[in-house]
Amino acid sequence: MTEQLRSPFVIFDHGTPIYPPNDLHQRTAEMLEELSAFSPQAAVKELLKRRPLLPFSWHPAIAHMFECYFDPYENGRGMEERLLSLIPLMLKQPAQVAWQALRDELITQIDSFSGWSYAWQKGFSEKEEKEISQGPDGYYYATLDDGTVARIHGAKMSKEVRLDYISDQVLKPYGRVRQILDTFSLFAVSVDFQEHPDAYPASLRMVLADKSWYRGTFPWHRMEHGLVRTSRWRPYSNLCDPEWLSEDLMARIVTSSGSGAWESMAKHFKDRINQLDADCHYQLDSVVDTNLWIGEEDEVYFKFEGRTFRWINGTPQSSAILSIGTQGLDSTYREEYRALNKLISTLVWISGARVVLGYGVGGRKRPLPMTWAPRLSGGTRFPLDTTNGIFSVGKSDKDGLALALYQEGKNATSAFYEYLNYWKIIEVAIPTKGDRYAWINLNAPTVGRAEDIPSDLGRAKSVAEYLDVHVRGAIAHVFAKPYINPDEIDDYRRISKAVLLVEELARYAMKSVMHISTI
Repeated sequence: MTEQLRSPFVIFDHGTPIYPPNDLHQRTAEMLEELSAFSPQAAVKELLKRRPLLPFSWHPAIAHMFECYFDPYENGRGMEERLLSLIPLMLKQPAQVAWQALRDELITQIDSFSGWSYAWQKGFSEKEEKEISQGPDGYYYATLDDGTVARIHGAKMSKEVRLDYISDQVLKPYGRVRQILDTFSLFAVSVDFQEHPDAYPASLRMVLADKSWYRGTFPWHRMEHGLVRTSRWRPYSNLCDPEWLSEDLMARIVTSSGSGAWESMAKHFKDRINQLDADCHYQLDSVVDTNLWIGEEDEVYFKFEGRTFRWINGTPQSSAILSIGTQGLDSTYREEYRALNKLISTLVWISGARVVLGYGVGGRKRPLPMTWAPRLSGGTRFPLDTTNGIFSVGKSDKDGLALALYQEGKNATSAFYEYLNYWKIIEVAIPTKGDRYAWINLNAPTVGRAEDIPSDLGRAKSVAEYLDVHVRGAIAHVFAKPYINPDEIDDYRRISKAVLLVEELARYAMKSVMHISTI
């Protein structure tokens, strides 16, 4: 058996591969014996000493999990003894026993190993928590200086901030705990290779990088025609894969914190009565991307154009959900989406908020939605009275077209596309060009803000001609000047400023010319 086939590891000395013997457990036990003569602080300093590649030593590989705790900015924080205590756990055999022992210790001491116990986020969130409290409904409240109790949208308690912080330290490649799992994977690979050497192709080896210039993970590389290529190959054993180890550990941390039970969501809705239309035995639930909050409760039912809808307000954990009853399971849901889109157009119009209908999932009617999506980080409450339903503000197809264009403009992520939709609304309201120009020139000074009225009209003879030719035409056409280049910041700023004016004109046209109510 060649030197290469006796080890799953490789290290490169100026491009020359060196295959260290697969004696990690033996050498690590000897290293611990040597370090036992030192104090924990001195032992870590000895372990972190820079060493030449040859003669080969396992010290740099073991030191991998210590380095992030002892860089100039961290300075150890008294972690020497805790970290050293993990090494004997990694030496246990079989590897499954070692992993269970290591995992239990990490979970027990996760605040220390993750750095949460001394993180600035901990102090900040605990200070903020004194001003914000979580009510029995699961939402967050703060008492203002005048005694008013206000619900805070997007707030997180310290236990949530803690879990987010720990998650980064466990799952991200740069995380403190992840470095420990990287190191454990070396021991798992060593044992697995001894037990199943034929499962390791000779062209694949785990690289022990020179820690004098590289502090990353231990990647797998494939030798191919004299070239070294990174590989996503992993051994059969999950214990050899830091990705699996980190997910296993994080799942158990979440479970132990009581934050990850799917049952909590089901429990929240299970005793509620589904109030969608009685003649519908199925429902279509759609995720909604919006910061709109309807009413005072987390769930609200209302009528719109003769149909019942359910709106579940977004939370810091999930996006809003909009539900409608259906007669059956349809691959297109054409009528349902037509009704949903008309409702969305109305909500955008009367609230002024961005409301984007996302993907939907259909199924048999039940209190619990069919779909769920994170997360609403902040929002604006809209005090909409749904007692008598949401009234359809569009009285004609022409009104419906204007509302649909307004929704499209409000939800647009491009200023250029947004402008075109608002301009189309003015065209719908006032079809004749001469009348349209006269109306714009008359109302622009009073409807728009003074700073939004263009001071330089260029060759245009009026505000209306400027908005039509120098903005709308410049967006729609490029065969003659003026036209715009989306990459030019001056063009972008000019159009963005024009959007503010044309939106106000479009809204005013819908109200004063088309007489569309804002309820």
